[in-house]
Amino acid sequence: MAEDKRLGALSQYGGGETLNELLAILEKKGMLPKVIQDYTIPGYGSYDRFSNELRIDPLKGAVATSLPHEAQHAVDAGMSKMYVGISNTPSFLRSPQEKAFYDMYQKLYIEPSKLPSANTAALGTYRGSPNEMRAHAVGNYATETKYPITPVGDHVDATMATEAAIMRDLYNRTKDTAPRTIQDLAPRMLNYLKYRDPFGDTTK
Repeated sequence: MAEDKRLGALSQYGGGETLNELLAILEKKGMLPKVIQDYTIPGYGSYDRFSNELRIDPLKGAVATSLPHEAQHAVDAGMSKMYVGISNTPSFLRSPQEKAFYDMYQKLYIEPSKLPSANTAALGTYRGSPNEMRAHAVGNYATETKYPITPVGDHVDATMATEAAIMRDLYNRTKDTAPRTIQDLAPRMLNYLKYRDPFGDTTK
């Protein structure tokens, strides 16, 4: 196994602008994963959110597709943490960016998808899960070379890839400042009380 933490080490395999975007977001958020070339993994690649390790097997091929796939998993892990942090913040103390991220995350990640799922039964519980379908869609539309697997349909992949891009944009724009503890909430509460209009919302 060979390890390479450099940002450019991933880009050399391809993945296009989508991979560059994913890597830029991960670097900005301080979540750039450790990259390991592992020739023992059963699939094309894997991502471990607990160790923040991204493993790929270049010998299996489809690297330009699997890298955006796994990088999307890494971004999803960061978005999950942000969602939890915002969830623990009273709605009236959330910033406009946090509100936008929270609302869209609930719509696209929490609520059941309204996309056709007739083909997912043949994919199994793992491949047919929302997280895997989303990551496969991102990988499939990152380059012109798609995974050599049973597709769920181009319309489903295209929609899920677009939804993932929308969430990445919101995630990238939202600062990682959501309170994690009661002590973290105190400054926001003080600021809210300081600038609150005593007559309420007079703009209505």
